[in-house]
Amino acid sequence: MVHPKRILDSLVYILRQAAYSYYASILADTRTLV
Repeated sequence: MVHPKRILDSLVYILRQAAYSYYASILADTRTLV
């Protein structure tokens, strides 16, 4: 059985990676607009 905290940690990691790439794409979009 997988440890619940390990699942939470991986979820937080995935969310952080997704938010970072999303933020980076927004920055790139605004940079090309300007």
